[in-house]
Amino acid sequence: MDDRRELLIEIGTEELPPGSLNRLAESLYNAMAQQLTGQGFAFDAEASRHYAAPRRLAVRIAALQAMQADRSETRMGPAVAAAFDAEGQPTQAAMGFARSVGVSVEDLSRIETDKGERLGIERKIAGQPVADLLQSMLHKAVDALPIAKAMRWSDLEETFVRPVHWVVVLLDDQVIPGSFLGQPFGQQTRGHRFHHPDPVQIDHASEYPACLQAASVMVDATLRRQRIVDQATACAASHQAEAVMEPALLDEVTALVEWPVVVSGSFDEEFLEVPHQALISSMQNHQKFFPLVDGNGALLPRFLATANIQSTNPDAIVKGLERVIRPRLADARFFWMQDLKTPLEALIPRLSTVVYQKALGTLADKADRVSRLGLEIAGHIDCSSEYVERAAALYKCDLLTDMVGEFPELQGVMGYHYAREHGEADAVAVAIRDHYLPKLAGDVLPDDPTAIVLALAERFDTLCGIFAAGMKPSGNRDPFGLRRAANGILRMAVELSLPLDIAQCTRDALTLISEQIEGAVEQQDTVVAFIFERLRSYYLALSFTQEQFNAVHALGVSTLTDFDARIRACQAFVNQDQPTAQSLAAANKRIGNILRKAADDAPTGSEAVDASLLTEPAELALQAALEAATEATRPLLEQAAYQMVLAELSTLREPIDAFFDQVMVMDEDPALRANRLTLLARIKQQFDAIADIAMLVTE
Repeated sequence: MDDRRELLIEIGTEELPPGSLNRLAESLYNAMAQQLTGQGFAFDAEASRHYAAPRRLAVRIAALQAMQADRSETRMGPAVAAAFDAEGQPTQAAMGFARSVGVSVEDLSRIETDKGERLGIERKIAGQPVADLLQSMLHKAVDALPIAKAMRWSDLEETFVRPVHWVVVLLDDQVIPGSFLGQPFGQQTRGHRFHHPDPVQIDHASEYPACLQAASVMVDATLRRQRIVDQATACAASHQAEAVMEPALLDEVTALVEWPVVVSGSFDEEFLEVPHQALISSMQNHQKFFPLVDGNGALLPRFLATANIQSTNPDAIVKGLERVIRPRLADARFFWMQDLKTPLEALIPRLSTVVYQKALGTLADKADRVSRLGLEIAGHIDCSSEYVERAAALYKCDLLTDMVGEFPELQGVMGYHYAREHGEADAVAVAIRDHYLPKLAGDVLPDDPTAIVLALAERFDTLCGIFAAGMKPSGNRDPFGLRRAANGILRMAVELSLPLDIAQCTRDALTLISEQIEGAVEQQDTVVAFIFERLRSYYLALSFTQEQFNAVHALGVSTLTDFDARIRACQAFVNQDQPTAQSLAAANKRIGNILRKAADDAPTGSEAVDASLLTEPAELALQAALEAATEATRPLLEQAAYQMVLAELSTLREPIDAFFDQVMVMDEDPALRANRLTLLARIKQQFDAIADIAMLVTE
């Protein structure tokens, strides 16, 4: 009979770091699941759960197999030839193996293997109860947790993310013997620090969430998060408003409370004179409050806070929160008023006092490079060079303001407001704000031409500069965000249809950087290769295939709008008629192999086919079809209508197949052979105008 139990493990601690709470809980569950599975204990993964609250990490394993199954084990020893000497006496190898398995040589068996006969032993191992192995498994699971900074307390040698005050390990209703970090396994947990400070008895592992709910602890983080959302939404609606609940902040607030109660407060309307992003950052980052906005997204003089207590006097809590937020907002207003006294232009000289990177100079050096590179890029985009030059001169100045010093996440945003306040052109102000876009994967792109140019120049300078300084990313380490910079370049070029030559832009950027770092231009191929690896990932994420990417990349196309048109043509070519695409790809691969083997005799494809040497019906038909296709595709190539070009060239499938079936390419007659190779080279040249079609063959 398969005996199944419910297992509960809870580690009670001092308040855990909110930023890593959920990750620790998930990791504890995954590590315990791995331990149980590795030891042969089955369980119901779908019904199992992990829990996380500020003072606890827990896992509940459903339908856990209580006893390991018996298993057979075969231990293999030395080959029989090496186990006995000429007199048939056991050698040291045989006796050593026998000792290692705890039997005599006579008790060993001879086992036939694919490498000959060997000594060995087969024995049955009785399964162990899960209870006997739990302490060891828990220690191994905890050792695998991603704890950034572990703590040591009391006189214990062991460490954990926070001091441990209790440990619950229950198998159904039975406490498992053992201990962890100085705490014996038990069945008493703790409730809410204020609402239910007394110990809470858990009679059965399945009752864990309900027991803590009764003790004013919502131990399920998902339910706790939803409670906050529901209360905040209802509270905002009562003020005809909407709550701004950023997912990251919502997660953090969820990790800070055990029993969430959302309350509403207000602040003086005079603070709304400050740019709203500054007020919102103050509320979110310093106070962990949710701002309220009206139906048009305008900030209201109200906020929501999440208390960790069901107070009998909520007005007192609100007054306390309002008293705390006022000086924070007053700071923001003070920074705003102080910064307005100094135009961004007046801060330009101070850029030369801030080091950007040791080898790459100061922020002034970077701004100068970005300005000159931006002017080069602007020449290929319909953009005002005057605006680009002005925006590049000012775009880092807000880093020197008091507001951005206090709220670094507002860089660019505050620059936009200061630029507007001091009469800069809208295009310049928008470029200062939006050159940071896209910030994350899937983020919006800048849409103003000046902002686009500045964003591209900034990223090319960063990417090329860090490579030239010898600090390219390695493994998962990318402290300068170079992968993100490359992704931003690619998304803007492709999704905004910019005629951007990656190789040329990279060379221009490295040429400017060579004024600081000698030999920087030598990094061009490395940087371009790095960018195209990111481009590969970009297209794979869009459901293009490796073969389609490689087919276009093989041509060395570095203008991304052209690259995009070609890879989309290849995808459509394969998807619309896969048999034809595969056949033509295979034929092109065959043609390429034939031309390579011809070596010095191989034509380039620019030579003309001698019609007088075409004798076979199949080669005559292929030449006629090729001429017709070439004539039809010439204007399409000029228009970069690559999909239509491949559609026209697909008409060559049957003539090519017939040619290979009926014509001997490598004829003994040198003139016939050369003419047929020329015909094949011209076919390959037509397809290679789009991509290396041979690479579309899937092995």
